[in-house]
Amino acid sequence: MWPQRLGVLVRLVMCPASGGLSVAVSWASVGCRYGVDDEGDDVGDPHEDLMGLLVAHTDAWNSHDLDRLMDLFDEECAFLAAGGEEACGTTYSGKGAVRSAFAEIYENVPDALWLDGKHSVLDVHRGVSEWRMVGTVASGGRLEINGCDFLTFRDGRILVKDSYTKDRSPIPQ
Repeated sequence: MWPQRLGVLVRLVMCPASGGLSVAVSWASVGCRYGVDDEGDDVGDPHEDLMGLLVAHTDAWNSHDLDRLMDLFDEECAFLAAGGEEACGTTYSGKGAVRSAFAEIYENVPDALWLDGKHSVLDVHRGVSEWRMVGTVASGGRLEINGCDFLTFRDGRILVKDSYTKDRSPIPQ
């Protein structure tokens, strides 16, 4: 039997869109046979795959390419926005509704960038991304907002994106 110990995997990841560095942190099993099939062949570490998904999620946001972003989401996905009338924020259910909500974010802040990403894989179904979003709103005010997403995964795609932010008024220019 292989020992079950936990360690921390820390990587620096370059964001192609912004040129900035993100810190990617995940819990990794040390000394156990993660990702081994019945014949003993290595089939990959699911934590690495999910860490890649978290980094790809931030990169897709920064690309402003809705198709690229939505390719990361499950057909039955949901987006729980940070704001709205509901206690959990406005909920958008289904890929079409989520896509529309994301398009509205790009319309409201057309130069938005998500910087300083820190990503953590909690288990094979959950991860967290911390970020700082900067951009300019239509009124000309500058946004700088710290936030995080709690993400739920299913079959290598994002099923639920639950966003939280430190709200702050636009900074006059």
